[in-house]
Amino acid sequence: MSILTLDEAQKLIAGSPIGTSRYDDADIQSDIDAAERQIANVVGPLVPTEVTVHVYNRGGGVLLPKIPYIGPITALSVNGDVQSAWSPVAVDGSGFVRGLPCGSCTLTYTAGWPVDGLPANVAKAIREKFPAKIAEGNVLAAVEAHDHVRSAVGKEAHAQAD
Repeated sequence: MSILTLDEAQKLIAGSPIGTSRYDDADIQSDIDAAERQIANVVGPLVPTEVTVHVYNRGGGVLLPKIPYIGPITALSVNGDVQSAWSPVAVDGSGFVRGLPCGSCTLTYTAGWPVDGLPANVAKAIREKFPAKIAEGNVLAAVEAHDHVRSAVGKEAHAQAD
C-alpha cells in the first residue's frame, strides 16, 4: 500500500510545469515506491506492517529494530523453540521490550505509522514531557495539526486535478 497513490501523484504532476506527458504510469509508480522505501528506511514502515525480527536478549531487554511499534507481539520463539504459553511482555514508546526470556528470540509484531490519527508514541511522548493539563491540550493540538496536514495534502492533490 502506498501513502501516495498513483492517481494522486498524476494529479500533482499534471498541475506542475513538467506535466504528465513525459512519464508513464510505471515510471511514476516506480518513483513513488523508491521514495517510500527510502523514507521507510529512516522512519520505519509507513503503514502498519507485520514484521518478524531476530534479537538476542541477555536479560535486561531489547530494542526492537523496526519501529514505531504499534501492535502486540503475536509470536515468539526462543532459541528456535516456539513459545505457546508466555506472559505478555512490556514494550515502551521507544520500542524497548522487557520480559522476554533470555536467549535468541524471534518476534512477530506490527510496526509502522497508523493510517489515521496521531501515532500513539507521539501522544505518549507529549504526555510524558508536559504536566497533565498541558499535555492533554498539546495532544489535542497535535491531533488537530496531524489531521489538518493529512486533509490539506488530500485537498491539494484534488485541487490540482481540477
